[in-house]
Amino acid sequence: MKKKYVGLLIVFFLLFIIGIPMIINLLLNFCSGNLFDSADNGAWLGFWGGYLGAIIAIPLSFISAYVAFHLESKKRYDDWKIMVFDNLNEATIKYNLIIQSNAVRYKKYMKDNKTKMLTETVFKIIKSCEVIVGLEYVNYLGAVHTQIAKLPKKDRDFLEEQIEILEQLLQIDIMKKILKFKSNFETEKEKNPVPENVIDELLTILDGLTRATDILDEIGNLTDERRSIYLKK
Repeated sequence: MKKKYVGLLIVFFLLFIIGIPMIINLLLNFCSGNLFDSADNGAWLGFWGGYLGAIIAIPLSFISAYVAFHLESKKRYDDWKIMVFDNLNEATIKYNLIIQSNAVRYKKYMKDNKTKMLTETVFKIIKSCEVIVGLEYVNYLGAVHTQIAKLPKKDRDFLEEQIEILEQLLQIDIMKKILKFKSNFETEKEKNPVPENVIDELLTILDGLTRATDILDEIGNLTDERRSIYLKK
């Protein structure tokens, strides 16, 4: 059935191409009073040259313009997706630096001053950890979901596993340890310096934050890999 329609379309197209000049010629001759006069061979040769040239040139120009527009649109779309991956990377790096600048610094300080840590310092550290796994994580997750939502469906789940692991670590495992630590520390907060077993408990929380930086590195690597796909196109 489709072949039949294609054949009819070709026949109609050929009749249209040939018929238009014939109709124009008849109209011109009719208006001049010479219905059956026709142009000489030179005139017809010039006409058909220009006419067929236009028939060939116009579709080619249209196709060329369409292809150029399509390629430009695709490039802009890929550039836009690259920008989304850049934003994802920026948010991940920012959150990673927040964790590293606190966890690494606190761990070093605590190990160097393990036997003389004061209550005030411990409170400051645990409060900072609580903000990192709470407010800062929520801000990071919001930024990630905002960018991922802009991507096509096929590109949205490439970070799903790592985000779930990160959420389990920060929002459940480490947050539970923080809440437990704060509860237990109520009985120890009057002791200065703070007992070493309390310091060890706080160090395990900071170790958990250090593991979170490894997951964030994986997220960054996956984002870079996906971004590179569009850079190569």
